[in-house]
Amino acid sequence: MTVQQALSLLLAATLLPMLAGGAWILHAQWSGEREAANARLLSQAHTLVAATDQQFAAVVGRLQSAAASEQIDRADWAGFHRYARRALANGPDTRTGRTSWRGGRPRSNVRPWR
Repeated sequence: MTVQQALSLLLAATLLPMLAGGAWILHAQWSGEREAANARLLSQAHTLVAATDQQFAAVVGRLQSAAASEQIDRADWAGFHRYARRALANGPDTRTGRTSWRGGRPRSNVRPWR
């Protein structure tokens, strides 16, 4: 065995474990960051679900009160429309907007009774 071969084997014997250890550390760090990111996303998803459920519950309550109005029983649709607008106007979630597929300014979906 020549000196050059011996030095090459010595270099390989020291570099290969360092490379393997570095790869293992890098993989462990990546896995930890991935699990932390997944936990944050799951927490945000739970928060969004709770907020959405709260919004739905509020809207359902208002719609149930509107459905129980006496204007429906009398078929007074213009009166029911006024009642429903008053009942639904006090919530932050009553305005919806829509835009065209090209973008642009949102327009109101609220149409007056005719």
